[in-house]
Amino acid sequence: MEKPSSSIKFYGVGNDKWLGIVLSNSAQRTQIEGTGGFGLRVKVAIMGFHSSEEGELADDEITYALVQLGVTDGTGATNRQRTIRLTQGDVVTGEFLDGSARQQPVVTGCLGRTSGTRYGKGRFESKTGFEGKNKALGLLGKQKQMRLVLLHVFQEHFLEDLEVIKVQENQNLQIQIKKNY
Repeated sequence: MEKPSSSIKFYGVGNDKWLGIVLSNSAQRTQIEGTGGFGLRVKVAIMGFHSSEEGELADDEITYALVQLGVTDGTGATNRQRTIRLTQGDVVTGEFLDGSARQQPVVTGCLGRTSGTRYGKGRFESKTGFEGKNKALGLLGKQKQMRLVLLHVFQEHFLEDLEVIKVQENQNLQIQIKKNY
């Protein structure tokens, strides 16, 4: 990866840090399906290093970035681990492990989505992350609706002889129930 021109101003100029976007699942299919590759990696287009024009460098030709885990995620030893939850279109932060050579990127974090996130089709535009059978459920910004659906399912399947007497909505859904005799 070439070092960018110093006349271009973007996050990471002058150091080894970067911002990028996780590429499409199709560009990293063998890694996702476990039929090739190794470790916890994702393909990331790095802003200021990779062109926004996909014709100049195909997504499947971009180098994988390792994903750094947090200390509470575990490493896999004694079956203590969490899977990474990055998906296509996520904006990530990172740095190069090999400094100015810029050949070994590692993802160090991600920027969360908000209800104001705008989606597009370009390389550096956010994507919904959904594809194929994986469809949007409309959860972002609609937690209360989902909680009511969960409450209904909970009542129907687990509380046939119980009655919900109080539902308190805050950060967590709290339900008080009583047994009907």
